[in-house]
Amino acid sequence: MGTSFLTSTFIGSLEFGGIIGSIASGYFSDVAVAKITFRSKGQPRHFVIFVLYPALLVSMFLLRTVVTDLPSQQTFVYILGFIIGFTLYGIISLVGVLALENSAVDIAGSSHAFCALLGNVGLTLAGLPFSVVMEYLSWNVALQLCEISALFSLVLFILAQRLTCRIGDLQKQD
Repeated sequence: MGTSFLTSTFIGSLEFGGIIGSIASGYFSDVAVAKITFRSKGQPRHFVIFVLYPALLVSMFLLRTVVTDLPSQQTFVYILGFIIGFTLYGIISLVGVLALENSAVDIAGSSHAFCALLGNVGLTLAGLPFSVVMEYLSWNVALQLCEISALFSLVLFILAQRLTCRIGDLQKQD
């Protein structure tokens, strides 16, 4: 088996994990909303994101440290690709839903579209700087940089959870 086949299979498992992750994160966040009432700070959907982020960090760490060039680890690499896709696309999907729910009614659609666009563009364009780092330094450094950026975004998300949930004017209740 050539490396192009292995690479395309890894990307395929990552994308398949992304499809399943988007659907599953939506389902589990809906279950969380049904069980937990709305609060003035934070949202029930945040719990699902807080579960996905550590899974993403652990799978990236395992990809960097455990995987070697042994052919026996190909299945493990594909499983890690599935988990990375599941968590990454699940987080992007939920951030779009949170943007939709937390914006004013007149800009809700634009807010969701903007978040989804930036999430997918960022996911696509992230490959360029990481490939440059990989070319001049190593795969290990590029994957460490991925882990650090995911950890940084988790910290930002934790800090943002303490903010109020609604953006824009709140509707007056009679």
